[in-house]
Amino acid sequence: MKAPEIFSLFVMLTLFACDSRELALDIALPYEGKKIVVSGLLVSGEQARIKVDRTIPINEEGGGYFERGIPDAQVVIWKDEMPWQQLVFVSDTLRFYETTISVTIGGSIVIDTVRTTLNVTNYYRTEDELFYQPESVYQLFVNAPGYPDLISKPQLYKEVTTISEITSALPFVNEYSELVFPRVSFLITNTAGEKNSIHINYESWYANDTIQTRIDHRSVATFVNEVNSSFQEQTPVQHVDIVVRGDSFTHPIICPDNCIVTPDGIRVIVETRNQAVVDFQELVRNNSEYLGGFFSPNPYIAHNVAGGYGIFSILERDTFLLFK
Repeated sequence: MKAPEIFSLFVMLTLFACDSRELALDIALPYEGKKIVVSGLLVSGEQARIKVDRTIPINEEGGGYFERGIPDAQVVIWKDEMPWQQLVFVSDTLRFYETTISVTIGGSIVIDTVRTTLNVTNYYRTEDELFYQPESVYQLFVNAPGYPDLISKPQLYKEVTTISEITSALPFVNEYSELVFPRVSFLITNTAGEKNSIHINYESWYANDTIQTRIDHRSVATFVNEVNSSFQEQTPVQHVDIVVRGDSFTHPIICPDNCIVTPDGIRVIVETRNQAVVDFQELVRNNSEYLGGFFSPNPYIAHNVAGGYGIFSILERDTFLLFK
């Protein structure tokens, strides 16, 4: 090929490469219609709380994922093939304000709201705490106008985890008012006989009921570990240097000027998740297109419901306290 021909070819390729025009394709995106999406991981001794959402097509505004909240659904938990508990719709609304503070020449303080963020969480819950019976079978039924009925697979509730041989080195309070446990060890016995996972969480505990009630649910734990017990019945656990921070607390009598309260101990929460939950959560993390309208139904997500999407199961939770 002669030099002028090579130059002409180079120019043509360059022009094609620099062409930034978009080509619109008239393609009908697949969508099988609206489906219910549920998320319900229940714990014995707590109110049942289940999120009920819906899929939307990818070509709608905000589409391609799913929309939160179906307010007119009937959500019922069945026990041993009989209706057991009906859940009610709840909408929690929180407003977050971003403000600026300035001082005028005259010494006045001016507080200006820069931005307001509205956070709305919709879900269904029971009025009372529920206690699940070992060897009983539980199922979730959801129906709503305009949607196919959703039915979960039967969930056999089993208590498969036992905590024993709990030992702890003498804890102390460091110079930062943090409670330190130099060493904590215990033995987990798991008899599930199938793939499952055990999550261990440490959180602060206060002997004073007033303090415990006010700050118990704040995220003050500093250590979380996960133990996979898929292939062994007994798992020895040993954690070192567990540090639980104190939390700020204000009370008109106990602490009127806001003080840092050092915990009196730690609460160790051992949560067992069955194979259905483990498979669902692992695959959701590994798949970027979760429940999208363009890709629904996603064949790689292990939903354990029929007629829609999502997960319904009961977690086993064991708790024990260690004191200073």
